[in-house]
Amino acid sequence: MKKRIVITGGPGTGKTLIINSLKKKGFYCFDEVSREIILQQNIKKGDATPWNNILEFSKMLLFKRKEQFKNITENLSFYDRGIPDIIAYLNYKNINNLNFEINNLTKKLRYDKVFFTPFWEDIYIKDNERIEDLKEAKNIGESIHNTYKNLNYNPIIIPKSSVNERTNFIINNL
Repeated sequence: MKKRIVITGGPGTGKTLIINSLKKKGFYCFDEVSREIILQQNIKKGDATPWNNILEFSKMLLFKRKEQFKNITENLSFYDRGIPDIIAYLNYKNINNLNFEINNLTKKLRYDKVFFTPFWEDIYIKDNERIEDLKEAKNIGESIHNTYKNLNYNPIIIPKSSVNERTNFIINNL
């Protein structure tokens, strides 16, 4: 049976570093697609970004995350964020236009385990695709954690430690 494991959390909490560490250890991982969409939109001067047109951005994100979910080929795969993250971001922005469609989808497309990276001010860095301030990043993280819990997941909190220790924590808690 194929297992899908999500690594999630607020912006700038070390998810991608953990995913890259898992890759180095030979695990199959799906990359975060938000940055890819934002970069493409910036190149073509599109507005489907979280800060310009979050609904269009979320639709594109949903399409790509569904593809990732369905395209699992390994017995164990890790995901840099999952479909419920879209709900969390929309809830954070008080937008519920897509929630019905996504909520129905989250009942059908379930992940096997969820690991959560808590807000960690010491490692948070803004960049071209991560524009949230510290307070926003923390609040988004809380929205993500609550969304997974509301969807009957039990997110496992990853301790604040080195990337290698965090990676080993995940592996040891599969």
